[in-house]
Amino acid sequence: MSFIHPLILAGLGLMIIPIIIHFLLKSKPKRIIFPALRLIKERQIPNSSRMRIKHLWLLILRMLVIGCIVFAIARPTLPAANYFLNRMEAGILGGVIALGAVLYFMLQRQLQSNVLPPYVMNARRDWLRTWIIAGTFLCILLGVGLPYQYRVRGEIFNPGKVSLDLPVSSVMIFDTSMSMSYKFEGKTRLEIARLLALKHVTNLPNESKIAIADTSQREEILFQADLAATQQRLDKPDGISPRLNSLPLNQRIFAAIELQKKHRAEIIPSAA
Repeated sequence: MSFIHPLILAGLGLMIIPIIIHFLLKSKPKRIIFPALRLIKERQIPNSSRMRIKHLWLLILRMLVIGCIVFAIARPTLPAANYFLNRMEAGILGGVIALGAVLYFMLQRQLQSNVLPPYVMNARRDWLRTWIIAGTFLCILLGVGLPYQYRVRGEIFNPGKVSLDLPVSSVMIFDTSMSMSYKFEGKTRLEIARLLALKHVTNLPNESKIAIADTSQREEILFQADLAATQQRLDKPDGISPRLNSLPLNQRIFAAIELQKKHRAEIIPSAA
């Protein structure tokens, strides 16, 4: 993974703010002078445990929010791969979540069958919820996270051995010299090339990056915003037409190669 603004990752240090707030705002127990302290002591331990669990989840949530904001501002770029879950991974994920939910309701019903004070019942229910969530997350990490990581890594570093419809980056260069205005069966060579390119673009996977260039342009070659913008440009008959002033085709090919090298260096830093 690489980042367009890697220096912004220093903002991850802000994740320590929720920890500081957590300890500064940590409530201190109040001492109550009361002759019959037995009942109060019995309730104090479960209530303290329950509050610690809630404070812990709130602390984790605050840290995750700050971390996600920092990563979003840093704009990470990922190599081309299928980052969606496949059927097996999605099935395992749904099965683990369903199993965790069923196990939680079963244990909760068994817990409610016991005759316990309400404060003890609430504390045990919070502990049960915490352990079920932690166990479910661990099972997801082992059953889905590890296979997913191995699959995506294989798609990035060994795409030839993976039979998946992966996004691609492509540069299409059109020769707009006057020789391309020669007509055959009512269509010029340039029109036929444009239709072939449009047919090819419509068959490309989603999230592919396409750049359109011709020999009449002197500007830097850039990728289109998305496949829809590429198709819209290829659909226009006047968008690519023969011109009198035309650059050498080799010059535009070298510019396209440089664009591909730059893009590859952004998604795979080791290739720079």
